[in-house]
Amino acid sequence: MHPQRPRLVVGFAAETNDIEKYALGKLKEKDLDMICLNDVGQKDAGFSVDTNIITIFTRQGEKMELPCSRSRMSPPGYWTVSKPD
Repeated sequence: MHPQRPRLVVGFAAETNDIEKYALGKLKEKDLDMICLNDVGQKDAGFSVDTNIITIFTRQGEKMELPCSRSRMSPPGYWTVSKPD
């Protein structure tokens, strides 16, 4: 590991097709510890609605889907992430 590299490097990907393929490619190509994938092609998820789904992939091969919602109380641009069961 490079001495100037932060301990945790996280990337973000907003994709519409071949979403996992592109997100995993970015994870490897950019040498990330994890990447947060936002499937902006879903009908009931994305930037223009109040619900979303973030999928997190880690360097170790873990995958977590986290539903998100935008609250009327949230400042613009903020999302509430639900803890997985």
